Amino acid sequence: MQIEKAIRDNKVRGLVVGYPLEENKPVIIIFIKTPHAFFIENFIKHLTREEILDIPVTFVNEQLSTFQAGKFLELYEGSVGNNNKSLSRNKLVS
Repeated sequence: MQIEKAIRDNKVRGLVVGYPLEENKPVIIIFIKTPHAFFIENFIKHLTREEILDIPVTFVNEQLSTFQAGKFLELYEGSVGNNNKSLSRNKLVS
């Protein structure tokens, strides 16, 4: 399997997996699993059960990660100035 080969070839010692949770905040902030979060859990369980994945896995809440990445790019583009390189939301343009 390609995942197993990539882990072995790159000597990966751990895996960080995006875990899409939703915020439910009527009064107290509670994070609930999205359908995609259940899919991710089951996929990692399958890889572990089939012994394809034998390294530590850390799940990280990816809520707002696209928003945060966009803000980072705005800050980065502002700090780079005009040196003929611009980082767009999709690719690095030289």
